[in-house]
Amino acid sequence: MTTISNYTYNKHWNKFRVDYETCNECKLGRIEECCNKCGEGVCIENKCCETFPHYHNTLFTICRRCVTQIEKKFYVLEVEEVNQNELRLLKQKIKKRMERKTKQLEKLKKN
Repeated sequence: MTTISNYTYNKHWNKFRVDYETCNECKLGRIEECCNKCGEGVCIENKCCETFPHYHNTLFTICRRCVTQIEKKFYVLEVEEVNQNELRLLKQKIKKRMERKTKQLEKLKKN
């Protein structure tokens, strides 16, 4: 058998066969995207990867292996862990900062 780029020629059968790389998750599908985290090639099946809309009409693709690694880092916050007073103060602080920034931008536009 002789291999030329993605085509394989078998001398015994006098036929060309197209060879392509397979998905690293299911080992069946053809690679269509690369994982944006690890760089492995995956097909676009839901069982193999998660896809999200990205800027400039592109897809952000993450393979299942990376998805499980990311999910392990998440944990559920209990209601008691979140202090409501601290959240209220933080929201007020953010609101004041935004108001100051908008006032500064308005002054710059006038000048």
